[in-house]
Amino acid sequence: MSHAEAAEVVWRPSPERVACARVTHFTEWLRVHKGLHFADYPVLWQWSVDELKAFWWALVEYFELPLEGQRTPVLVA
Repeated sequence: MSHAEAAEVVWRPSPERVACARVTHFTEWLRVHKGLHFADYPVLWQWSVDELKAFWWALVEYFELPLEGQRTPVLVA
């Protein structure tokens, strides 16, 4: 048994809290605006690791971040 499997869950957010969470809104935005669907957080996380460029550009769009200057990657995967 791994450490994660042996760990006791001490708190879970209520469904209302999950519904209001920014990550929930971002996941829905990805579905509506990018056609991406993530079954749960681990799947979203894996996408963010596997598709670095798409993930970070989605965050830029979602948060409507103003970008100035040269747009070169800081981390090249």
